[in-house]
Formats: sequence, structure tokens, C-alpha cells
Amino acid sequence: MRRTLLAFAVLVPLGLTGCADHATSAPSDPGTHAAVTVGDESAIRTLYRSLLDSWPDPDAYAAHFAADVDYIIADGTIEHGRGDIIDCHHTIFGTWARNSTLAGDIDNIRFLTPDVAIITAHGHIVLPDNPRPPRNTVYTLTTHKTDRTWSIVAYQNTPVDG
Repeated sequence: MRRTLLAFAVLVPLGLTGCADHATSAPSDPGTHAAVTVGDESAIRTLYRSLLDSWPDPDAYAAHFAADVDYIIADGTIEHGRGDIIDCHHTIFGTWARNSTLAGDIDNIRFLTPDVAIITAHGHIVLPDNPRPPRNTVYTLTTHKTDRTWSIVAYQNTPVDG
């Protein structure tokens, strides 16, 4: 019983109980909580919505990312920096993703500090001839606020069946 209580006491503050009660998590350091604002959450949601809406314009899409972003695509390829994102997306928007849109919803925003937050989202590319994708994707985006502006500094794209 004592071991169970100890595990619960450790896991609950870390948010590792498997319960997803809230769409936004406060930072793990209670001293930084006051610095995270509703405006920050709103700005991150706006950043994500703008990212989706910028599809399929490679330059507009890449503008949401930090200059030195690490961008991991579904096959595990790592693109480094906005230039790689632009080059890759020029290719896909000119071929299989032509006239597509990007759909998605944020599942969770977790603030690690007042200027670093992780987004977990689900989404998919909507192709004109197949509005219902064969599989969904889970996205993990790490965002960073500099000079009052949020940008994506790391991106992971993981396809899932379903």
C-alpha cells in the first residue's frame, strides 16, 4: 500500500497517470505559473490554425517555424531549418499533395516554461479525390516564444492507423 501511494504521489504531479482531463497543462514549476497567460495559449492556438491554413504554400507554411527548426516527417527523415521545409514542400505541393488541405485539432498544450510549450495534435492531409484519409497523424510540436512571438522549434509527424 505504501509503495502504491508513493507511486501515485510521484506520478500525479508529473501528469503521468494516464488521465487527460485538461486541454492545457500548467508548467511543472508552480513559480512560473503566473507568467503563462491566456493570451499565450490563444497565440499558440492561432499559430497552429495559421499553420493549417497556410497549406499548400511552402513559404507561408515554413514561416511558422524557427529558422533552425528540426522537422521530422512521417518516414523519419529529419529536415533542418526552414529552407529544407520549403524545398520539401515545393516538391510535395507540386506532386501528390497538389490542391490538398491540412486538417487538424489540438489535443493538448503543455507549458514547460512561460516561453516553451508542447502541442499534441491530431490531423491529416485532405486530398481532393479522397477527403477521408486512410490514416490519421499525431503531431508533436515544440513552440518557443521570443520577442512576444511564438514559433515552432521542433516538429514530429507520426502516422497512426485508424
